Amino acid sequence: MRFSVAPPAGEVDVRPAPAADDLGGEWFVEQFARAYLTWGYDPSTRDQAMAPFVGPLDDPSLGVRPATGSRQDVAWLDVVARRSLGDGTWQDTVAVQTTTHGLLYLDVDVASAGPRYVLVNYPAIVASPSFAAAGALDGANLPAVSNPALEAVLARALGNYLSGSTQNLAADLTANADVTPPRPALVLDTIQRLAVEPTGEILVTVVAHDRWGDSYTLAYTVAVVLRSGRWEISSINAMAS
Repeated sequence: MRFSVAPPAGEVDVRPAPAADDLGGEWFVEQFARAYLTWGYDPSTRDQAMAPFVGPLDDPSLGVRPATGSRQDVAWLDVVARRSLGDGTWQDTVAVQTTTHGLLYLDVDVASAGPRYVLVNYPAIVASPSFAAAGALDGANLPAVSNPALEAVLARALGNYLSGSTQNLAADLTANADVTPPRPALVLDTIQRLAVEPTGEILVTVVAHDRWGDSYTLAYTVAVVLRSGRWEISSINAMAS
């Protein structure tokens, strides 16, 4: 089907999607980071919060020695990066907004032992994760759709999808498609680019505006099928199962 949408563009390396995050492990790391970076005037209160993570160690404070009379609370925290260390062990980087030191980043090494989680090493205060500027967000590095009939279906369907016109949208969907329009409704202004993903799905980049006049450039991944010479849509931004 992909070749009927766009010609081959050389060999493409398609890699499997990563597994879903371990929510239990993430919760464990976040609870530990909060206990680790929270202290008040009574050191025993922090030691009690740390007890589930350190067990009967000689150092229940896990190496933290707050200055006399100091106090620190955690305003918010979130796991922002994860990498595997092998053998069922991984490292989470947690962004922690503290009331004393501001925003800190904490590396926490964790191992999974059945349904339980355990710290592997002392944590580390590190720099923020690095970022790189994005490019080709509209699929400019992918083959463009060159089928006029498909272009017309995508433009019509995306317009109905964004506006919430479910009855009109249904005419372009497969019988088993499960597509729910977004809220609030948007008005499609232009189709900026139609690009073919290596999977055969179409990356549709559009410009749309809301009822307040705010404009957005948005990208949707659309799965299409060709049946009896007619293009139909089976999903729009479907969640991976």
